Amino acid sequence: MTAIVGINFFPYLVVGNFIIVKKLYHVRLNTYTLEEVRQKTEGRRQKERKG
Repeated sequence: MTAIVGINFFPYLVVGNFIIVKKLYHVRLNTYTLEEVRQKTEGRRQKERKG
């Protein structure tokens, strides 16, 4: 009985973990992109001050 439940539950476990990993990846990607944009705008501001 336990084995059957375990086998049936396993795909949900894998899919669940995959979704969590995917979300974390997107969060990290977004954070990196935001940081990159922030640095670019900071660089532009410094150029404007000099020029």
